[in-house]
Amino acid sequence: MGQLVLKESPSPSTPSAGQVGIYIKQGDGNIAFIDDAGTISSLLSNVIEQSTNVIVTANSGTSYNVDLSLSSYFNITLTDNVTFTFSNPASSGITHAFTMKLKQDGTGGRTVIWPVSVKWPEDFSGPTITSTANRIDFYTFITYNGGTSWYGFVSGQNYT
Repeated sequence: MGQLVLKESPSPSTPSAGQVGIYIKQGDGNIAFIDDAGTISSLLSNVIEQSTNVIVTANSGTSYNVDLSLSSYFNITLTDNVTFTFSNPASSGITHAFTMKLKQDGTGGRTVIWPVSVKWPEDFSGPTITSTANRIDFYTFITYNGGTSWYGFVSGQNYT
């Protein structure tokens, strides 16, 4: 009987004789079998839309695009009043979540405008972010319809 080989690799590699490999392509989430002859057979497509653990760290400026093809965690220092946009979520029918850590810069008092696609509990227009200099708030967002609607949650506020 053959042996299943699982190993992390940026590209598929041919397993040893009698083995079968499984390759999960980062970014598009396609899963394929690779036999010992190097033949790749597609098994599933678009299973893992996000497969990154990279932390994106940036300053906000007046507008900031949260590019979800890069990460699911964004560490943003608010350097101005900012309008956020969200791009590249998982396809409709696949749940996609991400978290933002927002830190006021040394000046503080920065404000945020969320995308109109974000829905908050009780139909309110969004939470008031902590305005104190150097304080941190966390927000989590979830979609299941390709970003047509995002559900926003305050994960924590006013951290030092």
